[in-house]
Amino acid sequence: MEGLVERHPRDAFELAAKMPLRDFRDAEDQEAIFAEQPANCGVTHLDYYLLHNMGTNVYDKCRK
Repeated sequence: MEGLVERHPRDAFELAAKMPLRDFRDAEDQEAIFAEQPANCGVTHLDYYLLHNMGTNVYDKCRK
């Protein structure tokens, strides 16, 4: 299947992803998730990055 970047020039669209806050335990997990998302999309960068499902249960972990 042809990917988005093969069909359209990269400057023709904006791309967003989100950090699944419940899925990381520490900074290493967070870094790994952040690094793999652009690669999974076939791009070198994301235009927007969202913190998904921010709640009191993960707020302190995210601040660190």
